[in-house]
Amino acid sequence: MVFQKKINIYLILFLFCGLISLLGCGEDEKIDETPPDIACGMEGLIGKFKLDGDADDTSTSLNQGQIIGTIPAVENRKEVPNSAMSFKNNLGYIEIGDVEELKITDAMSMSFWIKLDSVRTNVWESIINKWKNEDDAIESSGYYFGVHGNISTVPILRWRVNFSRIDVGIGTLDWTHIVVTLKDDIIKFYGDGVFIDEKELFNSLMDTNVPFRIGEISDDSFQSGFNGLIDDLYIFNRELSESEILELFNE
Repeated sequence: MVFQKKINIYLILFLFCGLISLLGCGEDEKIDETPPDIACGMEGLIGKFKLDGDADDTSTSLNQGQIIGTIPAVENRKEVPNSAMSFKNNLGYIEIGDVEELKITDAMSMSFWIKLDSVRTNVWESIINKWKNEDDAIESSGYYFGVHGNISTVPILRWRVNFSRIDVGIGTLDWTHIVVTLKDDIIKFYGDGVFIDEKELFNSLMDTNVPFRIGEISDDSFQSGFNGLIDDLYIFNRELSESEILELFNE
């Protein structure tokens, strides 16, 4: 009888603990509601454009873009169909607009993949752009990343903030991972996970009140569309560490 009573007590305790686990463990233990991107080390992510045939922003900013013209979906670097977008000169671009999150004036990072469709040296093509052009070049402001011609025998990739810029030659038609950053008036350039160069700004970045565009220049006075593929554009409101950049490259 004593043995039977002990079994009954243990059974009651077991059922009680099971009920508690179903209802939760009280105020001391809370459900982790951290967004998946932050849980994966992507703090400060303010734009996440996978470019899987659309212009959707899957970050918490939800700044949905608009496809202007025609931009076909193609295979990405992993040969997954409809997982990157093909830009053809001035046939199409993505308009994000002059949204609050991209009015960046202090710290930022942009990570993306590109693939040139040909080797050319006599063109200027915009890949990422929030740039306001002025007659006096020193007065021009904003930021952009693009292909710059007429200065080398190989295509030049240019990361520019205000009047300061970093130029890096590229002689490949393979997929290339790019990360560009800004912090404390210093801009940096990384290619395929490796640090390449940095420059100090002549003057601090100020917002330009022009739209953020992918594949075209923000200034409507002329066109300068990109020829090639773009995939997985991530934008952060902070400077990424070298280990985070390498992680994105190996993603």
